[in-house]
Amino acid sequence: MTSTADRYVGAHLQGDDGNGGRPFGRILIGEPDPSLARFGGLAVAGELARALDLEGRIDCELSLERRARPVKLRRRGASPAQLVLALAECQLAGGSFFSDLEEVRCDQAGARLRIVSEIPSAPAALQRAKDFRRVHCQRIERALADAGHELDRLLGRERSMELFTVDLDATQIEVFGRYKQGAARNRQGQLSYAPHIAFWAQTGRALCGELVGGNREKLSGQECARIARRAISLLPTGDQRPRERGRLCFRVDSAYYQIELLNALRAERACFTVSVPRSPAMWKALGQIGEDAWQDALQMPSAQVAEITYTPQG
Repeated sequence: MTSTADRYVGAHLQGDDGNGGRPFGRILIGEPDPSLARFGGLAVAGELARALDLEGRIDCELSLERRARPVKLRRRGASPAQLVLALAECQLAGGSFFSDLEEVRCDQAGARLRIVSEIPSAPAALQRAKDFRRVHCQRIERALADAGHELDRLLGRERSMELFTVDLDATQIEVFGRYKQGAARNRQGQLSYAPHIAFWAQTGRALCGELVGGNREKLSGQECARIARRAISLLPTGDQRPRERGRLCFRVDSAYYQIELLNALRAERACFTVSVPRSPAMWKALGQIGEDAWQDALQMPSAQVAEITYTPQG
């Protein structure tokens, strides 16, 4: 498979340059070759999705949702799962906007290689995307988690997992335009969103997430606890589920330092490590540590650690 630009570019070598160097090349510019797949690399994603029945898993989960109006099924065109996967394929190919779907649609030679062969037009995709609610996105998360567990099973990785580590992280995505629903100004004054994602460290996969305005890098304790519980529910079930104390661990950034979250993790029998924001209470506790209590940190050159007991108020 060969990747081409909007126009087909071919180079023809023309002998030696007489000095023993590299031969000259002649560039011919012509019409695109319809037999070449412009986004041939999507064949990898297509094979993986077909092996895991990703389309069927997503449509099945969406059909079970009763908390919101179902995503409309159409006699013609893409199913809800195909719409989601078409958008994902477009992003894999470098797309950032709904209009970029048209670029992938033009790759007729690669249609049979992709996950979704008949990609909806950009206006149709944009209109249909408005049918999805938060609960539908959560159903898609569950379908992706199940597909990930099946992939681990096929690769023989699920038996080697003795510890389940979940990272809670937030980031910023700057956006442009005046009418971005839910976007807000962050501390730098940028119009942005703040995705809050729970990652399964051992697999490198995202389990679940929430998208909020850029001014909400710090969520409430209840919101943090809900994300943590959703992440736990998407970990493997059965014998592989981290039921025993010590098998499930959360690594939590200071933005999630909330008593409600810590209580929720204890209720789930999960260990946790939390970065605590600097505050007068923290500096006071730090001052109570003796100089001879500090020890060199492991795998962290020039760093030292010490331990002290601290009980948060409330």
